[in-house]
Amino acid sequence: MSQTDGPVPPTPHAAGNVPGTTPGVTPQAPTPQPAPTTAPTVKSLLRRPFKLDLGSAPAGPGVPAQPAAKPAAPRRSLTTAASASARPTVAPPAASPRPMRADPLAAAGHQSVDADGLGPGMSNRPPRPAPQLDRDQILDATAACLDEEGYDGTTIRKIAKRLDCAVGSIYRYFTDKRELLDAVVQRRFEAVAEAVEAGDHPDATARLYLDAARSGPEQYRLMFWLAAVGRAPDQPAALPSVLERVLAGWANQLGDVNAARCRWALLHGQVMLGHGLADCEHLPEALLASA
Repeated sequence: MSQTDGPVPPTPHAAGNVPGTTPGVTPQAPTPQPAPTTAPTVKSLLRRPFKLDLGSAPAGPGVPAQPAAKPAAPRRSLTTAASASARPTVAPPAASPRPMRADPLAAAGHQSVDADGLGPGMSNRPPRPAPQLDRDQILDATAACLDEEGYDGTTIRKIAKRLDCAVGSIYRYFTDKRELLDAVVQRRFEAVAEAVEAGDHPDATARLYLDAARSGPEQYRLMFWLAAVGRAPDQPAALPSVLERVLAGWANQLGDVNAARCRWALLHGQVMLGHGLADCEHLPEALLASA
């Protein structure tokens, strides 16, 4: 066939005539697809080497990057250290002393800081030793507290506050409140018992007894109550120990125990009835006559 006989059919593999494409359009290369990945198993993760590098660890989402660790400073050689120690040192200039200002608290009349650098009452000096108390000081403070506060208001704590001492200092001499009060009320009649035991005239010692009883009528009644409290009803009545000494002395002087008891019973009745000393002027003679 000649060239003029008609169009020549396209070649199957000519450029631009690839099967499945549009004639006249250049075909594009196919996009490569990623290889399928499989999820790692626990066994594969355990086989991987683990290395923790905090200095170069990448920052995750929302976590700021950590700065890399600073390299260690190089060690100084002995030559460098020796040359540095051989350098002359220059002393800093001495500071001039500042003038002392007046204490505004002292100028206003207040107490300033003491020499130890602490406020008043906070010194580092050793505390003063506690005052040495004796029996008479405790009895004096107890008698004053008993006159002002009464029996119920008198406590060991209040007595210690009066003496400015610890409560344990009082318990060194007395076991409890009852023993302390008993010693206070009987102390008034110590002078009467000593005068009777010294052999003074019965009239003189009877007046001493009335003076001691009338000077503290409440303590006089308290003395007998303390001697009777806690005793069983079938037990005989007991007198305070100081009055037992008075009765024993009168019995020796009068030669009769009953006469001594009658003397004391009349004196005790006058005190309990509230009679004054003027009403007892005739008592010594009457007592001696009845004895």
